[in-house]
Amino acid sequence: MLNGYGEPQPWVLDPDALTTAVSFVNLTKYPPSLDFLLMTLGLGLCALAWLDRLPARAADMLQTLGTAPMFFYLLHLYALHVAYLAALQALGANHGERFGFNAVWQLWAAWPVTIALLYWPTRWFARQRSTGRHRWMRYL
Repeated sequence: MLNGYGEPQPWVLDPDALTTAVSFVNLTKYPPSLDFLLMTLGLGLCALAWLDRLPARAADMLQTLGTAPMFFYLLHLYALHVAYLAALQALGANHGERFGFNAVWQLWAAWPVTIALLYWPTRWFARQRSTGRHRWMRYL
């Protein structure tokens, strides 16, 4: 906080509070500075403590997504590409940069919908993977 040890780039105080906050969290990632490590590892440990207190049903849902992470990742890329092509067909190419999303919060609001839609195929694949019939499934 005092522009001392931990971050090679000092943060600057601007008249705008948002710009000052962005300057404060603009940390050096490569090579990782001490402040970057403290922020990322500290937030990660806080998230782990919070996730440990989740109800059993929510924890089971997250565990399902965690048993097939590569499958979920690849599936979400294809699902978002299909959604993009559908929006391109329905709205045309000149409907703006984000197809009706005017703010970043709207994109974040679409995130739980995407997870909810892809949960069931990921659950199916996780069950298929756990049976162990196909060795190649371990990689997904």
